[in-house]
Amino acid sequence: MKKIIFIAFIFALFISTALYVNAADTLVIESPVNLSAEQVTDDDTGDKGILLVFTAPESVKKLGETSLAEGDTLYYEIEYRASGHDWEPIGQVHFTQGEKLFIRDSDNSMNIGKNLYSFRVRFAYYMKQRDGSFTPCYSLYSNMAHIGNRSALGAYANASSWAVPELDRALEYSLITDKIKGRMNASITREEICEVIMALYENMAGKVVRNQTGVFSDTSNPEVYKAYQLGIVNGVGNNRFDPDALTNREQVATMIYRAIKVLLPNADFSTDGADSFSDEKAISQWAYEPVMFMNKNGLLKGNKGNVDPKGVTTREQAVLVVVRAYEKFSLSGSVATSAKGSDDGNVAQQNKPSDDNSFIVGNWSTHDNIWDNVDYNTGAYASSEYYLLGFSFKSDGTFIGIFITNMGMSKYYGSYKFIDGPTEFENGKNILMYNRSYEFFEPNAIIPKETGQKEDAKYEVRYRSEKDEITIDFLGWDTLKRIK
Repeated sequence: MKKIIFIAFIFALFISTALYVNAADTLVIESPVNLSAEQVTDDDTGDKGILLVFTAPESVKKLGETSLAEGDTLYYEIEYRASGHDWEPIGQVHFTQGEKLFIRDSDNSMNIGKNLYSFRVRFAYYMKQRDGSFTPCYSLYSNMAHIGNRSALGAYANASSWAVPELDRALEYSLITDKIKGRMNASITREEICEVIMALYENMAGKVVRNQTGVFSDTSNPEVYKAYQLGIVNGVGNNRFDPDALTNREQVATMIYRAIKVLLPNADFSTDGADSFSDEKAISQWAYEPVMFMNKNGLLKGNKGNVDPKGVTTREQAVLVVVRAYEKFSLSGSVATSAKGSDDGNVAQQNKPSDDNSFIVGNWSTHDNIWDNVDYNTGAYASSEYYLLGFSFKSDGTFIGIFITNMGMSKYYGSYKFIDGPTEFENGKNILMYNRSYEFFEPNAIIPKETGQKEDAKYEVRYRSEKDEITIDFLGWDTLKRIK
């Protein structure tokens, strides 16, 4: 198939080629909303093309104004895909050009009668560094907008009539995977729900690179591993994932809840206002908050006063919950932010560079050589030290922790954020580590002996700027040096 090449204009202004840099985000930037696509003719040039229109939140407009004063740059970045193909970049536009993008097919290779073309937009904020370089920070993507032949998406089969309207939209959003579309009324397995949830995640956040292998002995499915490394799913013990096991309603709710927490860590996850159910006591303790959050936000509905937490979930039921999550948090942009987010309620800050929180970003260790002598993907380490502790806090709000004794290595990973509350020390801060998972490796093992999920935990941390070191009460008050 001939590759489609787009050249994009905004009112005859050229969009430069996008530069996609793999760099960790330091801001949680609100995403574009209400993206729409329409076939139009440019009045100035007579060119036929597609007009994309979206809404930029006020917080992003303010961020753009700030960028002009501080030497940073804010762009709108556009991607497209033809049905059956992966996303490809079109280009980027400086925010001052407005919220209307005219996409011109430069060589008339678009076949709208045959194919469906999907578009999405995100914000890219390039922060100028002291050395003159720029570090990019990205928002989540907007909703998708489509132009062309929707039948090119294919079809699903054996769906209940009541589910069809939402399933049709799920098909447009690419949330119905190939594995499940032939029999939508069948029960969904653990592996299948992972694939659907990762379709949701990558629609909103972009492609996830799998960096885990060999954790499970009974599956090599890359979508399972992606969901696992994000903290969305766990194994069942003994290095097994049990991919063909069926899932129930509370399990599906919990997986989707975890995905939303990773995507939108500053969202309001309170459950006030959720419905009361006559079978609430049947909800597992670990699933209660996810189920109630999903219900409060209209994603998981009850039936005749019951939520049926242990009821086996069908493929179509699971997809409906996922498509509702996508539409609520991507299409409408209606997510509420927690009171612990930004002060102005607009730009939600996870760990915005500042005198308060940015100190934590980086690699820290009790010993200078820990990150050079430890392979924290396999558990192999070369060190004569009996006790090693290290953390890597990333600016996107995720962390990796490793703890080594002569018994072996424990690896912890998940998300973190600073939270309010008193501390033991005047300059101390509370840091919450959540969505935590762990792996335990026997000495120099290739495959972890044990894996599992850990509860959210709060720790105190204090920073000594004069020594550039932190003290944290992870396993006692350990002092960790920054590893350059």
